[in-house]
Amino acid sequence: MRPAVRIGVLNLLVTFTLLGCAPEVPRVYERQMQIRELAADVGPVDNAFRLQVFEETRGRFACSLAIAKLVPNNEAGVVKLVKMTPAEEAWWVEAVRGITPLSDLQFLSPISVVPEKARTDTLCAAAADRAATLLMLYAPNRYGPNSAQVLGVIFDVASCQPIATLHSSANFILGEEGEEIPPEDEIGDHRDEDACFQALRTYEQHLLSCLGELIQHDSPSPTTQPHHWQTPPSQRWWLPRGHR
Repeated sequence: MRPAVRIGVLNLLVTFTLLGCAPEVPRVYERQMQIRELAADVGPVDNAFRLQVFEETRGRFACSLAIAKLVPNNEAGVVKLVKMTPAEEAWWVEAVRGITPLSDLQFLSPISVVPEKARTDTLCAAAADRAATLLMLYAPNRYGPNSAQVLGVIFDVASCQPIATLHSSANFILGEEGEEIPPEDEIGDHRDEDACFQALRTYEQHLLSCLGELIQHDSPSPTTQPHHWQTPPSQRWWLPRGHR
């Protein structure tokens, strides 16, 4: 009788699962990140961008921009580098389309960084290997059902020093009782009230404004000076002999 009992219990469990009687697994969201996790020596900025270095540069643009996506690790204060999806890469390409002082984008992934750790020195070294002048670290961070932020730091690759910080955040209350409801649980298109979507779109605008200011404070590299070299008269073969 024991095999029959076991089969009966198994059938009941399957039936309850199909009927929605299985225990609901609680959702776990990321911990809320801080900007110092991306760069230790920068101060926080709230829904804006801030230049960390105010200087006039020469020859920074046109240049390549390397981008690295970071996510929070389970350990507090620790982040890790992750590979972007093709859709994410395409979105960044579209976001900066038309900014001619950016020659191209380079996307860093764990397999291209040695060692595979999200340290600023290793990430700057990986960006330098790709001939990038600037490096942007950005971290999309969903820390609640409908609360999200995006943090970012732009580095000068040669010096590996932060030159700008960026931040955007969004929060929406969709429930009738004032609680956050994940937008993916709602029927229809709720991108206008999706914290993750809106925080990323705002971050893109901060990035464009930040790049515009960096470009404005940059001037072209000096051109090659003329050498004033002249062909000696005796060697000016293209002229008739009487005119040399």
